[in-house]
Amino acid sequence: MVLNVASRRIPPALGVLLWCALATALVQLVLARLAPGNPPGNPHRFSPIFWYLLSVYDAHGNLLLLALAVAAFLLRGHPAATALARLAGDHPWRIAAAALPLLCLGAATVYRGYPLAMDEYVTVFQAQAFAAGRLGGQFPPELLDQLLPRFPQNYFFTASRATGEVSGSYWPGFALLVAPFAWLGIPWVANPLISALTLPALHRLAQAVSGSRETAGWAILLTLASPVFVVSALSFYPMPAHLLCSVLYALLLLRPSVTRALLAGLVGALALTLHNPAPHLLFAVAFVVWLAMRRTPLAVFAALFAGYLPLLALLGYGWHQHLGALAASAAAAAAQAAPAGAAASLAERVASLAAS
Repeated sequence: MVLNVASRRIPPALGVLLWCALATALVQLVLARLAPGNPPGNPHRFSPIFWYLLSVYDAHGNLLLLALAVAAFLLRGHPAATALARLAGDHPWRIAAAALPLLCLGAATVYRGYPLAMDEYVTVFQAQAFAAGRLGGQFPPELLDQLLPRFPQNYFFTASRATGEVSGSYWPGFALLVAPFAWLGIPWVANPLISALTLPALHRLAQAVSGSRETAGWAILLTLASPVFVVSALSFYPMPAHLLCSVLYALLLLRPSVTRALLAGLVGALALTLHNPAPHLLFAVAFVVWLAMRRTPLAVFAALFAGYLPLLALLGYGWHQHLGALAASAAAAAAQAAPAGAAASLAERVASLAAS
C-alpha cells in the first residue's frame, strides 16, 4: 500500500528515471562484484575477451546509458526536443528510410562488411552455404583439422570426417535470413535492413502501449541513440533480428486473438531458432504467464503453440538431426548396435538437446 501511494505521488517521467537509476546501480554492483578493482587475475575465469569487456568497457557503457536517460528526462519539456519527438512519432517510416543507407554505410566502411568474431563468421559461412542451395560447406576431409578453428575444438562448426561436409553449430534461422543477401554478394546489408525495420515496429508497439504518438517518437529517438543498437546494426550478430522478432511478438500478443496468436507463434519459432533459443524463451515465458493471468481463452494458447510447431520442427529438430548425422557419419559401428543401445543413444540425444 505504501508503494502504491508513493508511486501515485511520483510523476511518470521521474518514475522512469528512478527505475533507470536503480537498474544502473544494480548493474554497477554486479560489475563491481565480477571485476573488483580491475584485478589482473580474472578470479571468475571468464574468457579473455569477456573479462576485458567486463573490466574495461561495460561499466562505462552502463553509465553512458544512464546519461542518455537523464538527458531525455531534462529535455522532456524543451520545445525543440518535444518537436523532434513529435516529428519522429509522425514519420517512423521516413526515419527508417533515412537510417537504412546510413547503417549500410557504417556496415560497409566502419565494420568493413567483414565478420570480425567467430560467432559472426559462422553466420556468414552458413548463409553462403544456404545461398548455394546446400546445408553446409565442403572441405577436403584430410584438411579439416587445418581449416576448422581449433579453439574451442568442434564448438563453432560440426563436420563430417568422412565426407568433409561442414555446417555451423548454431541454430540456422539467422543464417537463413542472411542467405538472400549472401546470394546477392552483400551479406552486410541484412542487419542494417532488419534494424531499420525495427524502428517503425517499435514505434507501433510504443504507441499501442502508451496511446501517445509522442512517446512512440521518443522510443525511436532513444533507440537510435543506443550504441548497442547502432553497432549491432553494423555487425553480423543475430541480436537485431532478436529485437525485431521480440517487438513483433509483443505487438501481436498485446491484443491477442486466434489469428494474431498464430502469427506470434510463427515469429516466436523464428526467434527461437535464430542462433540459440534462450533469448526468446525467456521473453516468451513472461508473455505466456501474462496471458494466463488475464484468463486468455484456450483457443488463443492453442493457436500460439500451433504457430511454433512448423518452423521449430524444421529449423530446430530437423537441424539438430542434420548436425547429429554429420557428427556420427564416421561412427558406422553405431548403426549395428543392439536395439537397447539404440534406445540409450536416443535418450542421450534427447537429454543433450534439453541440456543445451
